[in-house]
Amino acid sequence: MGVKTYLQKRILNKEAQRNKREKQMKNLLDMRSLLVVCSVASLKEWEKWKIVFSNATLKEVEVLAFVNTEKMPLEKDAAMEPNVIYPKQLNWLGRMKNEDTLRTFVDKKYDLLIDLNFDDRFILNWVFIKSQAGLKVGSNHRKTMLEHFDLIIKTESAKDKPKLYIDQVFYFLQNINKNGDS
Repeated sequence: MGVKTYLQKRILNKEAQRNKREKQMKNLLDMRSLLVVCSVASLKEWEKWKIVFSNATLKEVEVLAFVNTEKMPLEKDAAMEPNVIYPKQLNWLGRMKNEDTLRTFVDKKYDLLIDLNFDDRFILNWVFIKSQAGLKVGSNHRKTMLEHFDLIIKTESAKDKPKLYIDQVFYFLQNINKNGDS
């Protein structure tokens, strides 16, 4: 374990201890807002995820993405898209140079937060842990984040078949507390 990895783990653990959020397990029909954190290879992939989640029955859907390989557009274009994080916006430790852009995602009380950070990007893990979301969902293959998930979807194919993983999340949430039974 390098110094950078050690410091990142320490930061995440401290943030998890400080976060005093209210956990809520609700049926999907009772949820109003959703935040998705994902690491993507390009803006086109991010657009695809936005379309997938726009079909959800929730009123407010936000998709926060870390774009792995694409070059950051000109500054005025980047300022127009606060839901996209580029490597140039991060310091050497992996945190945002200007964390004010992430305040909206961290402070807002979303009903549901879904983790699609399959590349294990520190900044998305940080947002996930700091978030005030009522229910945080992730897959069992993310070993470093398991302790921070409220709901773990056990699947071997989350990274290879993310749409199937998302369908499993929504299927479970539609059936939880149905007719008063859990």
